[in-house]
Amino acid sequence: MEKTIGKFLNYLNEEISRIENELLSRAIGKKSEISIKELDNLLYECKLISSSLNCIFNSSKESESYKYFFSAFKLLSELLMTSPLKVKEKIDIIFKLIKHNIEIDITKNAYEMINLSALRNHKFRYITNKQVRDLCENGDLLSFFGKEESELTSLEKLQLSEINQFIAEHNINIKNSAEIYTLLDENYFQKKDDLTEENISIIYSKLLEIGVSLELAKEIEHFLIQHVQRKQLKENKKNMLTHQHVLESSSKIEIPVISDKKYNAIKKMLNEYFNFDEMKMTHYLTLDEIAICIKLLKEIGFTQEKIFFFIKSAEKFNRSLGMNPILRYIELRSKIEYYSNDKNIQDILADLDLCFSLMNIDDADDYNFSKEFIEENLGEVLKLIPTGYEYEFSEAQKL
Repeated sequence: MEKTIGKFLNYLNEEISRIENELLSRAIGKKSEISIKELDNLLYECKLISSSLNCIFNSSKESESYKYFFSAFKLLSELLMTSPLKVKEKIDIIFKLIKHNIEIDITKNAYEMINLSALRNHKFRYITNKQVRDLCENGDLLSFFGKEESELTSLEKLQLSEINQFIAEHNINIKNSAEIYTLLDENYFQKKDDLTEENISIIYSKLLEIGVSLELAKEIEHFLIQHVQRKQLKENKKNMLTHQHVLESSSKIEIPVISDKKYNAIKKMLNEYFNFDEMKMTHYLTLDEIAICIKLLKEIGFTQEKIFFFIKSAEKFNRSLGMNPILRYIELRSKIEYYSNDKNIQDILADLDLCFSLMNIDDADDYNFSKEFIEENLGEVLKLIPTGYEYEFSEAQKL
């Protein structure tokens, strides 16, 4: 059984135990805001969905149980929305059941499409409500239908006849259902790797038609739209041409003549940013701080080569700290934009900006995807930036 299905069934089993304990408490006189009837209905619903899922996902494809056509999406939606499952897990269960319904032949499994809620409340002559309920909750209804006539007792024949009559009166519209599932197959499963907003619009409307709640259908629609947007971002990145720019030549810096007093004063200021004597970094240096250090190093006569060594040391130290890529993107964005006259850099920056603007920090899955995407693309774009540190020097020039 799929891990997600198992997780949901565990939740249902916990709910069943909780409700049964609540009913037991009510039986001995404890008060509750929920009526016994409401608790009993909820218990029936949990057991019904649990047995339905077990019938489908714990059965071989050759068995009668596997042919169960699942139609209780409204009830399933309500239970999924109260469960602790993540959005992706809820969606996974919905589409696994849709896929199952597509795979079986609806026209040959009409008895699977019983309105089980109505069946439970119908007054039969030869079978009690409790017997009907037990058949539904324990997943034995299909076994009942699967029996050969010779295996049935006289009473069971009468019971089966009654239930068949009920089915004929309450059966789901087979033709309409077949059309809905054909559209879901065409617009989701056949287009899964190439979804469009038009596909998603059709999927959303058909989900509502099969009984998925408005709230859950909205969650699915939002998730699929985000999926399309993420895929577009990744495709833009893959289509990008990557190349390394040649090292830009730069002119030598004239070495100024300064007094010892000024030299020591500047050295003291530099030591606030890094260990000047050993040329070692002591903390993360922002681009603004690097620009300040460049200006000060130039004032005390550091050559271009030595300043390059300082900047490289600062960059290497910053990377070693493993800073959150989202914060690093915010810090380095102005530098990336400085070189955006390069089309490849411009394209990656656009992808980074779009990903950052769409990021939802309250959604763990979305945040982790955005973080990973930004980290990957940030690494790519930094490879494209010329190594002559023109940006850093231009910022130092402004001070």
